Amino acid sequence: VTSIIAWTYLLHAYFKEKNIDYRSLNNSGIQLKTASGEGKFMSLRACLGHPECPLEKGTKANIRFLIGLRDEIEHKSTGQIDIGLISIFTASAEGFNNTITSLFGSKMDLSPRLPVAIHIGVLSQTGGIKGQVPDYVERYIDDFESGLTDEERKDLKYRLRVAYVPVQENNSAKADRIINFQPFTPDVDFDPDTAMIKIVSESRYTASGVVDKMHEEGFSTFTMHNHTQLWRTLGVNRDDPHNGFCKPGDYPKSWVWNKKWLDRVRSHCEENQAEYVK
Repeated sequence: VTSIIAWTYLLHAYFKEKNIDYRSLNNSGIQLKTASGEGKFMSLRACLGHPECPLEKGTKANIRFLIGLRDEIEHKSTGQIDIGLISIFTASAEGFNNTITSLFGSKMDLSPRLPVAIHIGVLSQTGGIKGQVPDYVERYIDDFESGLTDEERKDLKYRLRVAYVPVQENNSAKADRIINFQPFTPDVDFDPDTAMIKIVSESRYTASGVVDKMHEEGFSTFTMHNHTQLWRTLGVNRDDPHNGFCKPGDYPKSWVWNKKWLDRVRSHCEENQAEYVK
């Protein structure tokens, strides 16, 4: 809610500075009024759709997601969704600061006046941060992202993804010592600056992760649609936990694919290079 209010005020300020009419008008061109008689101005949705809106596509997608999420969770109990959606919220905050400084100058930069927020969460085996996201929010996320292209889903202005990588140095003074990475050992006390990493025996991939892998290997036109068509054509039953290719993921109605499936997809792409290699 706070983010939506902030973005609305920012765009209203931009339109005002550029002498762009941002009043909310009826079909006769007369400004709409509140119950107390005050003039209404454009909603954030309307601002995003205005031809003079200065925001980039990824930032617009991020804000539209937040507007829809706000509408979806209004008057409902959501549980602890903050950690589960931290990549969306962080992208919005970073995008807001970048936008306000680019439009109104460095004097508006918020970073010197705001502390860095450190979010402590459970790292999933797929590299995300697990949170308690209700089923109806999961459905909203699936519906929203199904309308985005692969490029839009990967845009860091829409969803910010950060990977922690330990720096390997013989000289401890040169190494990144903010966080120490150590193997996970049950029932052992560890220093607060230590991240305990549990090694898993089997790699797991989301559907988009499989597509990304194929892109890395040169099959640049292999898409999520191709992936879905392949497992359907091969008769993979995702509801069968013994199918050998995938199993339920960390969230309701989510699935993760294993190395055996990755190898099968690779074989398919190699057999159809003319279609997937440009």
